[in-house]
Amino acid sequence: MKYDRETHEGKILLAYDQKRGIWTNSVTTSLGRSVRTSGTIFSAASRHTLQAIGLTSALRSITNKEAAILADKAGVAKPRLIITSTDDTFLKALPALMKGDRTAKPLRAGKNFLGLLGRQLVRFQLDFVPLPEGDFIGDKLKNWAYRLYPDKALIGTIPAFLIPSAVSKVD
Repeated sequence: MKYDRETHEGKILLAYDQKRGIWTNSVTTSLGRSVRTSGTIFSAASRHTLQAIGLTSALRSITNKEAAILADKAGVAKPRLIITSTDDTFLKALPALMKGDRTAKPLRAGKNFLGLLGRQLVRFQLDFVPLPEGDFIGDKLKNWAYRLYPDKALIGTIPAFLIPSAVSKVD
């Protein structure tokens, strides 16, 4: 499913690299603003945890005022967003958790992040759509994040105050 401004007010793309502990997202809304955010966790985290952090960050980048404007322009109660990720298991596990489906595979994310994510999820109407086969946009987003963060092996050689923990770019 492509992002159609008639049916959705925005699109969020999530990507991650579990080896390096990097999460990244890209948020595009019908207001014409595009935001890319990336961060790193210097401890072991599951891929679902990294994506939960990325999704929370993406949803938080849409302020309450912007959400109200988006919903008002579309004539809906909550802005409709497409969530897409480089990991299909996350896109299946999160909606199952939201519906309370105990038969689906569980979401393997840190519980402390799920509370923060839950508060953001209720603000929007979400559609979870996997990336089409052969779509390299997730790889491009990851490459953007790679340029920003040093490899974990180099962390000991860099002073702590010089290591970024999150960066953002607004287009």
